[in-house]
Amino acid sequence: MATFDLNPSFNTLDLSVGRLLRARSKDDSEIVELAGSLTSHALRQGHVCLDLAELQNSIPTELYKSNTLEDISSKLRNHTTVGSESQTTRPLILSKANKLYFHRYWHYEQKLIKAIQDRIQSTSEKDSKEIDITDSLGSDQKRAVNLATQSLLTLISGGPGTGKTTTVLYILASLQERNKEEPLKIALAAPTGKAAQRIQESLDSGLEKLPLSKASKKQISTSASTIHRLLGFKRNSSQFHHNENNPLPFDVVVVDEASMLDLLLFTKLLGALKPETRLILLGDSHQLSSVEAGSIFGDLIVASHSNKTLGKHTVELKENFRFGNDSILYQTCEYIKDGESEQTLALLENGSENLESKALPSNNRLISELEQSFADHFVSLTQLTDPQEALHSLSNTCLLTPLRKGTYGVEGLNKVMETIVRNRVQTMDKQRHFNGQPILVTANSYTQGLFNGDLGIIMKAEDEPDSLFAYFPDENEGTERYPLSALPAFESAYAFTVHKSQGSEYENVILILPAIDSPILSQELIYTAISRSRNRAEIWGETASLESAINNPTRRTSGILDYLTGQ
Repeated sequence: MATFDLNPSFNTLDLSVGRLLRARSKDDSEIVELAGSLTSHALRQGHVCLDLAELQNSIPTELYKSNTLEDISSKLRNHTTVGSESQTTRPLILSKANKLYFHRYWHYEQKLIKAIQDRIQSTSEKDSKEIDITDSLGSDQKRAVNLATQSLLTLISGGPGTGKTTTVLYILASLQERNKEEPLKIALAAPTGKAAQRIQESLDSGLEKLPLSKASKKQISTSASTIHRLLGFKRNSSQFHHNENNPLPFDVVVVDEASMLDLLLFTKLLGALKPETRLILLGDSHQLSSVEAGSIFGDLIVASHSNKTLGKHTVELKENFRFGNDSILYQTCEYIKDGESEQTLALLENGSENLESKALPSNNRLISELEQSFADHFVSLTQLTDPQEALHSLSNTCLLTPLRKGTYGVEGLNKVMETIVRNRVQTMDKQRHFNGQPILVTANSYTQGLFNGDLGIIMKAEDEPDSLFAYFPDENEGTERYPLSALPAFESAYAFTVHKSQGSEYENVILILPAIDSPILSQELIYTAISRSRNRAEIWGETASLESAINNPTRRTSGILDYLTGQ
């Protein structure tokens, strides 16, 4: 079931799209104007298309006042601006399943579905002999290794601690053992810089434990990048250097945090692969979906339960190696993703050293509560001199919120935390930026190679102690230095939205959960926030807000299940 606001609030873009479609039509019809505005509104909510049947059930709009679904579908199909699955050149496309698309998104989805079907219906031409280096793996991990060494597409879904990166290491080792003559050309990528850095660190640390010779280990590349860097971004363009006409030169492409891939980027990645390239997608289908339209990885996992061919290319890892299945953090994540709010609240009520809840502080008490909980950690960053140590320290504590605006949003929390730090280190009162200030990039800069979501820190340089620079992790486990004047837009990073935290892990996670009535408070948001923790999690909020969120799973509309499962 798709999730919509009960009373959609059209913005200027929604209204303009509807008016433009009406103006372009030969028959001056109100129905296409409203349908266009509703489709634009659905797209902003993350849906790939507008489900007319679901719309009828959830939104009381003018569209259904005197029309049945059949009436509306018939009127739209006969409209000059609306095409069909056999007439795909018009601005809007209405599928047989009564889902209304903008032309662009229809074609992207169709390209993606065809690319998936081509890959699952093909097998690797390589020798499919199994290589037994997997004695230390769980049964699901072994199945994933054997699958990936024989397939052109492998989907691996699992929660935190289920061994996804370990599984990938064994996959790469198995593939390399088959190809002893020369190193495989391997690309590792993730949607964000933070996620790319984390998978690289995990693979580097795990590589030494593999039962392989030093020579074989040297052949396995663990260098990771963002997908934008992998595809080769073009300045002032939505296109990439690598595409159908100039495919990526790799034998194997591994993408971590695949749940964060939106429809457009996912499709461009698939289009840039050679037909014989193996694609391995890692993700957690229960996490928040991409910021842009689509929840493609999650849709594919759901489709694999009904599509037997796709199911043969999908492995869901369930055994937890980090916490153990009796860990309270593991149990909490399991309850949340299953929508078990009563069990989740019972765990929080009992409390433990690894899981705690407390009431949301009032506006008047927020500063003192934040100072007591976080000041020491963030003040300690101002005393460090090694950028690499400082960047590593950022993974200790994370303050999360679902909101951007307001007292309990990122902007308000960052302002309070920065003020607290400045007051504790009084020499910085008049400085706009200061040593040990964590920052988050909020815009893409293809020139500098910095992207929205990249986390860095401002520090003095040893060779220029009177100047401040921004440091970010590079792709070789070191740091890269940038003048502040060369940075794209950025903000202080004492607090993040839950969306921005994806692809990262922290020792301690605190989730600020304000009492708001909004679809943004969802089951996936709570699960994503708690699953960022390696050791301890706190929730600051009211029980009613938490219970409501856990009972509110988000479902984004697309046509993937229609075409891959016939549902």
